[in-house]
Amino acid sequence: FNSLNGENADHLLKVSQIFSQLLKENGRESGGEILKSSPFSLEEKVFLEMDLLDLTFSSHPLLIFRKALKKIERIKSGHLSTMAEGTIVKVAGIKVILHTPPTRSGQRVIFLTLEDEEGLIDVTVFPSAQQLYAKDIFEADFLLIEGGVQKHGPAVSIIADKAFDLSKI
Repeated sequence: FNSLNGENADHLLKVSQIFSQLLKENGRESGGEILKSSPFSLEEKVFLEMDLLDLTFSSHPLLIFRKALKKIERIKSGHLSTMAEGTIVKVAGIKVILHTPPTRSGQRVIFLTLEDEEGLIDVTVFPSAQQLYAKDIFEADFLLIEGGVQKHGPAVSIIADKAFDLSKI
């Protein structure tokens, strides 16, 4: 989008003006206001890119939650390896993978991967945590997870105790 000459808002204004002109030529009114040409904020760009493309070019999507995340003592993925086994941490990210494979016990275990600004975070959610938090886990795009650090050699994951829709915090 930005590779075109001008700002995104300018392009939307031109499209809106062309659309309005075509409607008038055909004897119809637009029924809406023409967009004002002003540059999008970085947050607006990220939101629009996520909404329209399901990916972003301008910045990491967690930027949308910058203010809320400043109030939360969270650990970014790049620092999880420094945490001791069993340490209770908070992590936040955009949900990139959610999987509920069959298990021998027959109980549903949720495996999900979040992406924050520094990398990926693997999370396991056992049935005890699902009772209260499954709705947010399945429906939210952005999650805040609280749970214990689990290590298997160099691999680090989180065993979730709590999960929240980040957009509601």
